[in-house]
Amino acid sequence: MLYLEDSNKRAPIDENVLQSLRNAYRERLKHVESGGGESGCPDDIPAHADIVAQLLAIERDKMITLFREGYLKDEPRRRIERDLDLREAELANLYLLDEVKS
Repeated sequence: MLYLEDSNKRAPIDENVLQSLRNAYRERLKHVESGGGESGCPDDIPAHADIVAQLLAIERDKMITLFREGYLKDEPRRRIERDLDLREAELANLYLLDEVKS
């Protein structure tokens, strides 16, 4: 958080991006401080995983539609697709981790 707040230590960042990063790290900190561990996993992982998987599928479908209709160029589509792939892989790993613990 200190790094995000100190403009002398980091490259210039758009204020909207900076605020999004602050919010994400605040949520992580709240989870760790509440004793939830470092993983950032909610207590009910299967229910959480199902909802997030549905949201990622919707996001992927919308991205494909925008690309096919010409509103999204190839390079941004690839970046979004890569991000979605990584988020889906992370979600799968969290779900597998929960199954191993059970």
